[in-house]
Amino acid sequence: MRDLGRENPEMKSNAPTNADLCARKRRARIVVVENDDNDAFFLERALQRSGFETPLVRLCDGQYAIDYFAELVPADYPDVVLLDLKMPRKDGFDVLQWMRQSPVSATLPIIILSSSDEPSDLRRAEDLRATKFLRKKHSYQDVIDTLEELLAHPPSH
Repeated sequence: MRDLGRENPEMKSNAPTNADLCARKRRARIVVVENDDNDAFFLERALQRSGFETPLVRLCDGQYAIDYFAELVPADYPDVVLLDLKMPRKDGFDVLQWMRQSPVSATLPIIILSSSDEPSDLRRAEDLRATKFLRKKHSYQDVIDTLEELLAHPPSH
């Protein structure tokens, strides 16, 4: 009978260890574009509990996000952007469209976080080349899983 609770020294794995994944996550630069204070707080808390380094850069509306990214030098761009859709001044679609038109952020992973369940919002996000569209929930496990996947296999620029 095999003891599944013990490590077999003969079986070496090249898979990253939990410590490797945590170290990789801690180096991730994440920008959150979210106008709702409660959503931003719970998202940051979920990221902290999953080993992501905080504080995050948080931008509170779409126009501010566009201004921020327009002034940012390419070397300071984040590894991933978490983007709300429904915001004042400029919405998430405006931000996504602007970012996809910029050579610096054309391939940057951008995850849409929205309370919308409208099929037209999903289609528009896909048309604007969002990396992923996730519905806001009380649990942010989908966000954590998506971030871990993106950081383990970053897109080539």
